[in-house]
Amino acid sequence: TLRQRWQPFDAPQSQEGMSIFLSTLFALSGPHGLKRKKRLAMLGHFRCVSRFAPAVWSLNLLLLQATSQFTDSEKSVLSTTVYCIMRQQAPPCIPDDKLFEHSRVFFAFLLGFRKADDNLTEKFAMISSVRAGRPIPCRGS
Repeated sequence: TLRQRWQPFDAPQSQEGMSIFLSTLFALSGPHGLKRKKRLAMLGHFRCVSRFAPAVWSLNLLLLQATSQFTDSEKSVLSTTVYCIMRQQAPPCIPDDKLFEHSRVFFAFLLGFRKADDNLTEKFAMISSVRAGRPIPCRGS
C-alpha cells in the first residue's frame, strides 16, 4: 500500500504517525508551500542535520512537487532519514513506533532554525538519463 512505501526501513510507524508525517509533507509541498529561498534554506539545514545527499534530493523533489519522478526508494530514503534524526533528537520516552506522531515538530524546527546562509549550499541540477552519443573512454580499460 501507499503508506508501506513511506514506512521507514525496519521501524514501522503507527497509522496516526504516518498520517501526520504525510500531511506535514503535503502542507510543505502543496500549492501554498515554501517559496524558493525558504525552501533552499530548509534543504541546506536538512543537509547539515542529515549529512545524506540522497535524502536531501528526495525532499527537494517533494517540495518541488515533482512527484511523478518520486520513486519508492526515494520515499523510503526520506522517511528513514527523518526517522533516524528524530530518534536521535527525541526524548527516549517516545516509543519508536510513535515517533512520526511528532514529525510536525521536526519540520517546524527544520524551518525555524535554518540560517540565512543555509541556502548557499543548495544547487540542484537534473542529470539526463539519455545515453551519450559516443562512449566516454576511461583510463586503464
